[in-house]
Amino acid sequence: MGKNERIFFFIVFFALLTFVTLGWQGDLFPSDPIPVLIYSALLMISVSSLFLENYFTRPSDVIASGIAALIAIAPLRQELSLTGTLYDAYFAYVLINVALAFAALLLTNKDDADSAPGNVMARWMFQITTKLGSGKVVFLLLFLLAAVFYVETDSTSFLMLIFYAGLVITINPKRSIMFTEAGTAGIGNEIGEVIGVQSSSMFLVKLFKERVAARLFDVVEFRYSIGKDIILFKGIVVDHYLLNGKQWGVVFTDPELSNELGVDSSNQIERNNILYKCDVENPPKFLDKFVGFVAEGSKIESIYFEYHSRAQIEEGSLIAAKVRGSEVYYQVIQATTKIQKLESKDESGLIIGTASQLGQWNKEKLLFDKYGWLPTLGSHIYLPEDVKSAGPKPSESLVGYIPGTKFPVLLNRELAVTHHTAILGVTGTGKSVFSRYIIRSIIEQGTKVICVDFTGECSAKLSDLSPQVLIASSIFDRIKLNIDWLETELAKFSNQQNKSEITRRELEIIREFLGAIQNFLDSETSIGVFELPDLSNSVLGIRYTQLFFKAIFVMAKARPEGSPNICVVLEEAHTIVPEFNSMGVSDRASSALVNSIGQIALQGRKYGVGFVVIGQRTANISKTVLTQCNTIIAFQQFDKTSSEFLSNYVGSEYAETIRSLKPRTAVAIGKAFRSGAPLIFEVPELNDDGSPKPALPVLAASGAS
Repeated sequence: MGKNERIFFFIVFFALLTFVTLGWQGDLFPSDPIPVLIYSALLMISVSSLFLENYFTRPSDVIASGIAALIAIAPLRQELSLTGTLYDAYFAYVLINVALAFAALLLTNKDDADSAPGNVMARWMFQITTKLGSGKVVFLLLFLLAAVFYVETDSTSFLMLIFYAGLVITINPKRSIMFTEAGTAGIGNEIGEVIGVQSSSMFLVKLFKERVAARLFDVVEFRYSIGKDIILFKGIVVDHYLLNGKQWGVVFTDPELSNELGVDSSNQIERNNILYKCDVENPPKFLDKFVGFVAEGSKIESIYFEYHSRAQIEEGSLIAAKVRGSEVYYQVIQATTKIQKLESKDESGLIIGTASQLGQWNKEKLLFDKYGWLPTLGSHIYLPEDVKSAGPKPSESLVGYIPGTKFPVLLNRELAVTHHTAILGVTGTGKSVFSRYIIRSIIEQGTKVICVDFTGECSAKLSDLSPQVLIASSIFDRIKLNIDWLETELAKFSNQQNKSEITRRELEIIREFLGAIQNFLDSETSIGVFELPDLSNSVLGIRYTQLFFKAIFVMAKARPEGSPNICVVLEEAHTIVPEFNSMGVSDRASSALVNSIGQIALQGRKYGVGFVVIGQRTANISKTVLTQCNTIIAFQQFDKTSSEFLSNYVGSEYAETIRSLKPRTAVAIGKAFRSGAPLIFEVPELNDDGSPKPALPVLAASGAS
């Protein structure tokens, strides 16, 4: 019931009381003490019901009503002599209630816990006095005390007085629906009291024991006093928990939410700091993108947030926050459950998410610019709108999207080659198919690709590109003769070796390789395949491969400036450039191979030669080669060595995230990407040969795959 309604009802009841008094005394305002006492008692019942205690009774209300009643009857001891001992009993009753109310106020200490002995005793006294010492009870008893003894009980006047008293007592301002518009505050929608401010947008609420149902994300409104200002807020319930046997809640407010719901400053809210549930036809659209709010411990580069949302988010999801009026984007990389210790044995469960800053989105450059500050504590986190932006530049390929969005992830194909790229991940994550997609993208730019593949998959999966076998059988036969001789000679003691003949035969092998490589570069074919032929043992194979890479380096240095780039793809790199502790064959031969490839990795970019290294476990791939890769694309991996190695590139939090990545999802970082920060992205739907499926244009339109 609003203020205007209570005034209306008071006028109606006052008129009715005047009518009853006129019929009883024959005068509008009685002058005799007893009629004045009865009239005053009925009037105070009306005032208490409609104004003083229209929602609930406080100890201060008990004191005010009790003192008023005591002042009223104290001078009338003789006039009320017919009441006998009931006068003394009533006087003592009121006095005890006033004393208990005073004691409750004195014992209450807001700085102590609710479980403190003083507060426990105060609550007990409060419950007694507010039920037995309310204004309606005190003045009703006073009315009955006077009316029963001084008004003829069988008279019409007595019945009229009793009828009036009963009518006033039974009226319930909390439940009245007369003259109340749907959706406004009041109407019994009180659910709690605001007792604290956690931040500029978060309010702590103590929920009433008897109240309408209050659920998560219900819309509420309240009037809160800040200094001399009284501000009307609308918000949503984002949390509730049990503490010391009482229910508590957290209300979140935000200007965007208030604008959507509409805050009517003329709305008649009964009391400051009382929370009212709003009846809304449809949930606010604000909730569709609301994720939670910034939590304690957040930093510029990464934030923590409490998840309180209907929105479905997961690892890799893009979220945003307002920072000094700017929209800054973050990517979810981790989430943990947390138990919040409240008091005594009470606890509350939370989900705390971790999100790494990507920055502000630059629509012109299609990249994230780092932002040098963080959102305020308690500010809300939300799902951002999708972007509409131009496609990739001619030198770039669209390799995927940030999960669930249209934010593109673009790879500069030239930088991916010249500054070397590593594509890592265990079997079944989509690594091999994605690698073929990258190979196709590199070829589209006019780069010649040499695929070192000892499994035969490259020729089979890229057959539509008509890959050229680099080393014909006739060339291999000549090379094999020299390889066999070299290994026999190198097996001798150093002082027994024919050094000049070793050099001559190595140069002859290199010339054979150079001729084959040059033949490929001069051809129209875009991709050449270097396969490991049938050699008698692994040492011969390693020596064969080592001299091939030595030939590539010699050829690269001799190429004219401005020649097309060459990309060397190392399929199953752990078998080609193994880490020293996992070679398993002749360390001397393996070391020579790793050194030859490492020499190209270190200096090849100066001559337009680069690597794409594809492998499963970083632990088994030469770090000499991997550390030269300025672009890393990491699919799911589990081993500790991989996590430790990748943490140097993407940070420990992203490295930990790599363990739980879904198939076709990877972490990207490096020079070939526009973003300076690591990010999780989802690769397109691809055929087994790496070609885009027809659904790829749909991916670009919908932002999902």
